[in-house]
Amino acid sequence: MKHFAHIAVLALLAVAAPGHAAQGRSDSKDRKADAAGSNASAPAAGSDRLVPNEAPGDDCAADARIGVVPDEPMRRLHVRLCEARVQPAYRARCGESARELGSIPFVTDHCGSLDEPVEVALGGRSYRLRRIGAEPAAGAPRLAGTFAGDGLRMQVKPAGAIRERLDEGEAIGIEQEVTVTLSLDGAKRTLPAVYSDGP
Repeated sequence: MKHFAHIAVLALLAVAAPGHAAQGRSDSKDRKADAAGSNASAPAAGSDRLVPNEAPGDDCAADARIGVVPDEPMRRLHVRLCEARVQPAYRARCGESARELGSIPFVTDHCGSLDEPVEVALGGRSYRLRRIGAEPAAGAPRLAGTFAGDGLRMQVKPAGAIRERLDEGEAIGIEQEVTVTLSLDGAKRTLPAVYSDGP
């Protein structure tokens, strides 16, 4: 699935009454509003500036995205952003939500559009980047290459074999390990990650 279960958990923390099942998800406008609220309510500490958090993205099956397996700083940031956006009664659930994270999709495009910027979520803030330089080679992930914007520079390099993603035997997209290098105001970080596209 393109969206992960913790999206639903965060949405329900904000609006659900205790005892409701943790199912469903907010629409893209709600999720973007949540992200904007977290930016305003919980500004990144200096040490969090290159720590990935979840990019809202779009409800579009054509989205390409890059996800990373969360480490402890990413889980702590998830808790802090969650607590900043939910009602006090539900803040205790933010830690549980963070522990359940299997991947954080922190880079996304917008329905595969070449005209729209790529969105990168770091430290509770969203950056909008545009490709600089050459398009990816034929067969390479469409988010491979170099992007820049809002003071952030990102380079994505394929780092493994391409695997088809199948649904009942039908190809629905690809998945590939990549290396993501992020540079912001003199700070630099390189992350192993996974590119995927399709639903």
